[in-house]
Amino acid sequence: MELTVSPAHRKLRDRVKRMTRIELFPPADVQAAFLAGHTAGDPVAEKFVAETYHGEMGGEKARALLDDAIRLGIDNVPEAPESMRALFAEFETIPDWLDPELIEQGAAVWRRWGYNMGAVGNAGTMDTYTEASLAVPLSLSGGYAGASALNRYLETSRWWLEVCQPGAVLTPGSKARELSLKVRVMHVSVRARVAEHPEWDADAHGLPISQSEMMLTLLGGSVGPAAGLLALGFLTTPAEVRAVLHFNRYLGHLVGCDVDRMYPETYADGLRLLYYFDATRKHDSGPLGAELVESFVPSFEPPAG
Repeated sequence: MELTVSPAHRKLRDRVKRMTRIELFPPADVQAAFLAGHTAGDPVAEKFVAETYHGEMGGEKARALLDDAIRLGIDNVPEAPESMRALFAEFETIPDWLDPELIEQGAAVWRRWGYNMGAVGNAGTMDTYTEASLAVPLSLSGGYAGASALNRYLETSRWWLEVCQPGAVLTPGSKARELSLKVRVMHVSVRARVAEHPEWDADAHGLPISQSEMMLTLLGGSVGPAAGLLALGFLTTPAEVRAVLHFNRYLGHLVGCDVDRMYPETYADGLRLLYYFDATRKHDSGPLGAELVESFVPSFEPPAG
């Protein structure tokens, strides 16, 4: 697949750079990583899901095995396959760059933003439904279409609420970590199913729920709200932005996102990556994007009777 920068975005970038010397695009290596990320998945988790959920074991037994490993610890589940042990080993690894104090500060920013972050995030999410690479997996999986839109939204909201509780993401056995691992497995399962669907065009869209698209969700929990909430009167300090970026980087690690190749280190870097995404949009979702947007608000209506 390829990404093409729109003439309008390039023209604006050139004008801003000429007048202010400020670069709106990320560096060439980040642009290359963003392109490559569209065809990259989560090999460790994919091997586990292929062997269990989509293998002879089947979904029901695989879910029970995963629950046992989360509750008892992987070392206390002798029947766990090596692919599962590799997944848990990667999940439990504490990255060298992790700063526990920054994690807690970032979680506190989410709590301060509250539902206002959700409102900005929802608007940003629906804005991306112009892209078939994002809309088609959601439509084919049924997660955000029709009546199921509310349930999927509530599941996502629960994850938001759990991971930002004090100490939650760094506490072994916490609900936040459990949900994060299950989100990772769910993404891999959906990715595999959608990739095999005849309506999925890998040449045009790369891999469903790709590394680059997961990266966008992390920006949607950090620099996106920091910028968007400014219009609503929420002032996020530079220190808070650094903290919430660090917090989202660790969340990305937990849910299987490669946060070492192109994850932004600064507010400006994050905004540049968001601008590059906007500049390379294809606007190719057609009626699927409209279906996802139009089914969201009606899904909140109380049931009849």
